[in-house]
Amino acid sequence: MKLIITAFLMITNVYSAEVKMKNFVMDKKYFSCKIPTTWTAQRNKESDNKNKIFKLVLISTEDTKTSITLKYYHPSSKKDYKSFIDIQSKASDGSYETATEKYEEPKDIEVNIRKAVEINRELKDFESIEATASNSYWLKEKIIVIPAKKGFYTISYSSKKENFDKNINIFNSIVASFKTLY
Repeated sequence: MKLIITAFLMITNVYSAEVKMKNFVMDKKYFSCKIPTTWTAQRNKESDNKNKIFKLVLISTEDTKTSITLKYYHPSSKKDYKSFIDIQSKASDGSYETATEKYEEPKDIEVNIRKAVEINRELKDFESIEATASNSYWLKEKIIVIPAKKGFYTISYSSKKENFDKNINIFNSIVASFKTLY
């Protein structure tokens, strides 16, 4: 058993070592972190400035259903930390499970010695809106919500359920390197 665990950890570490990371700093230095060089980075500065939600979306070049999104919600965005957690951590009817949604209880965690909340959920999605019955899949998501003196931050990872573990190391590396302005 020890041999199997050791082999798994070695494979995981080799995979992690192969992913090259580079530094990223958000506008106005709202946050910084290391991001994978091989993933596509998307920004919409006009929308960021208009909505006061400063966002970076990273999309895997191997699987477009896999993404990591980092956001800073400025106080003038009119978004609230506690409301965000409440809305994102259960179905619209207040339950933790429906036919198309599954939620775990939010967990208090620490991110770089700061208090945060982790939300884990699964959402049923469809390849096409025209044929909803035949081409559905489960999207698994992990959302980290970090309160700040001014606004709050979120780091979310989303992937097809069967591919979720494949890139969790990249998500964890981004979270570990994440530094906030506030």
